[in-house]
Amino acid sequence: MQEKMITKTVYVAKDGKEFLGKEECLKYEEFLDRVLSNIQYFSIFCDPDLNETGGFTREIHVAVYSVHSFHKEIAFEWALKRFGYLGVSVQGWGWQPYFSIKEITKEKYMSIELTDFNNRHCNKSQKKVFLSPKKVDGFPENFDYVKEWGFKE
Repeated sequence: MQEKMITKTVYVAKDGKEFLGKEECLKYEEFLDRVLSNIQYFSIFCDPDLNETGGFTREIHVAVYSVHSFHKEIAFEWALKRFGYLGVSVQGWGWQPYFSIKEITKEKYMSIELTDFNNRHCNKSQKKVFLSPKKVDGFPENFDYVKEWGFKE
């Protein structure tokens, strides 16, 4: 048996991620400052059960990239355009909101597996969406809200 003692230099980024190369660490920190710091995360609860309870049956995890702030408002606008906000309630009686938004952590967003967002056949299914004018590695295909909604960048 042979025993070796090896010493390595490890570079640690601001968020604790470790790298063996200095350049790789610096590149990641620049990405962290320029991109990841401008992303916020939300859960959108939607698709109310209109037969019995009125409770939401789906949870969609949404990451929003914006250099102009208003992350929650962007998530709200996306949900509003997709689901509408106020509609008829259980069995046509009264009204109720058709979605609700709450802020979540990056860890919770990242822990959800990427699934087909258009598959609406499973109750309580969890999905991931990325609202961003540009693609970002490590995130699902982006929905370019700037282009789709006619905003100027």
